[in-house]
Amino acid sequence: MGLMSNTKTHAKLADIIIKYHRKLSVACYVIGIAYFLALAHPSLNARTYFSENALLPGLVEREFLTDKNVKSYTNELLELVKKQDSLPVDWLSEKFSEIGLEVYHQNFTSNHPFLERYGKNRRNIKTVEGINVYGILRAPRIASTEAVVVTVPYRGRVAEHKYGGTNHGIAMMLGLAKFFREYTYWSKDVIFVVVDQEYIGMEAWLTSYYSLPSEYIQSSPMFGRSGPVMGAINLEHGSEFIDSLDIRIEGMNGQLPNLDLFNLVVNLCGREGIPVTFQGNHDAKYSRQNQLEGFKDSLDTMIKNLAYQATGRPRGIHGLFLKYRVEAVTLHTKMSPVKSGRNFRAMGRVLEGIFRSLNNLLERFHQSFFFYFLAGTHRYISIGLYMPPFGLVIVPSVLHGLAMWIACGDSLDDESKQEEDSKESKLNIRKSRPFSSIVPIIIGAYITGMLLHYSPVLFVSKYSSLFGLSPIDAVPLGVVAFYTGSAFLPILSGRSWHRIVQGQSRKCEWQLLKCFGLIWHAITISTISLTNFALGYFLSVVITPVYVLIRPRKRRIFSLLQAVLLLCVCPPFLVYFGLVGYCLLVDNFTSIGQLLVSATSLWQEGLFAVVTDSYLHSGWNLGLAALVVFPNWFIFWALNLKKVEST
Repeated sequence: MGLMSNTKTHAKLADIIIKYHRKLSVACYVIGIAYFLALAHPSLNARTYFSENALLPGLVEREFLTDKNVKSYTNELLELVKKQDSLPVDWLSEKFSEIGLEVYHQNFTSNHPFLERYGKNRRNIKTVEGINVYGILRAPRIASTEAVVVTVPYRGRVAEHKYGGTNHGIAMMLGLAKFFREYTYWSKDVIFVVVDQEYIGMEAWLTSYYSLPSEYIQSSPMFGRSGPVMGAINLEHGSEFIDSLDIRIEGMNGQLPNLDLFNLVVNLCGREGIPVTFQGNHDAKYSRQNQLEGFKDSLDTMIKNLAYQATGRPRGIHGLFLKYRVEAVTLHTKMSPVKSGRNFRAMGRVLEGIFRSLNNLLERFHQSFFFYFLAGTHRYISIGLYMPPFGLVIVPSVLHGLAMWIACGDSLDDESKQEEDSKESKLNIRKSRPFSSIVPIIIGAYITGMLLHYSPVLFVSKYSSLFGLSPIDAVPLGVVAFYTGSAFLPILSGRSWHRIVQGQSRKCEWQLLKCFGLIWHAITISTISLTNFALGYFLSVVITPVYVLIRPRKRRIFSLLQAVLLLCVCPPFLVYFGLVGYCLLVDNFTSIGQLLVSATSLWQEGLFAVVTDSYLHSGWNLGLAALVVFPNWFIFWALNLKKVEST
């Protein structure tokens, strides 16, 4: 404690920070990125393993030996969907009843501000309506105290063309239900849910099941229910023959399921000979994992995993279960181009193994990892491995923030000495740092952020009708207009500290403001990384260097260059540049124009989805962008507009 309170120690630390903070910042930033990318190499990550022994994967002998029932259901359903595009409620109810399940329907309606449409003369409100059909297989050994769930989203012709078919998955579900009904070893209820309207339908079912009212989704009372759900599998199965099975884990707000559930699916697929992919990639062969090609494959898988997690949007309706602490994954099968590969029987045996393993659970998933990302189906990086490189990347903000704090104190000391000399006094009174001068801009930044957070409803419900815009057009345009207006606020504020002023105190003001901005940036980004590591890391890598460089400039050209950099890292443009990178990663484009047009379309849809998720699915991205990232960005924008004599 003596060292911490020793003024000489403080002085030495201050000298070291002032002298070396730039070099240390560059070194930490570069090492942090290199270290992070190197985690894709097998020598720096670990092989997956089971922590929950109660699952007993593959221990029981699987008995799903025939797919005759599944083929029969498939033929009936495919003939039926040719005649109608809506969910075949009556047919599903009849099949569930024939199997011997308890059958229930759930009507739901979604009506929120972002689904409004405006005509020329009057406003028409569009609502999303649907019916979920579900059947419950009651466990004969226990009184409905726990359950496991299998879901399949129903997709009409338009959705099937865009996202892929699921009719074979519904048939697979019915075949499993009939097979499960013949056995008495179930200790948990099995709930089979056919979901209408995908995410909205799944949200309606979950809010009703857990008795959590939603302001924007109204549904009929749920008469059939069971106990707490211990696990869920979402099946997106679009063909009889399977080329490979892709496991999708990303949930709402970047949540991930327990790693043991992922390992369970991989293990059982391996036993049945079904090739497994993650992020669409197969694992590199063992012989070349340590070679450059194997490292590139692992790095590609790892980056895609982080990119999807950073969006904060689920890659399947399983992602909505994670909000309720229900471990869930989506199994997305890739159709074989020819009638070969693994068939219904192999897929049925995998699903049988999954549900019999979940049936063995004595308690909720609590072991293994919840914070991780994957470099392949058998390689994972835990939180203990990926947080050190994140810490290195965020170090420049802390070092430069401390340097600004020390520099601010030095500026006040110099001013005090000048005043002492001018008054010919021997008394040196050190001035306190002028916090009162920066508080208004900080408060203004957060008030502006709150207005941004609540502005989407205003854009849609008040002004989009004046211009004949649909919500998907009004929200992005409104956000851009808001940022444009916010950029001019510091210019129009007329505060004296934006004028060229002589004296050290004005220099101390911007140093103190930058100190606050950098330290607060480090704190907020670190907090984000604890809930959505991918988002926190990408934000720190992109934003930190820009914030470190920003300071008032005497020459206008440098201020303009800094303004361009700041615009590039404001949330809407960050989303756009991220989508450009995503398009380059997953698609092949023949021209830059085609790439930019595709990214612009995704950007428009993405901003609208962020707003919609915030209201319908409790998404955090809108709040993070408006109440966390934007206010800090606004502080540095105001800092760039401040002019001082010394640069």
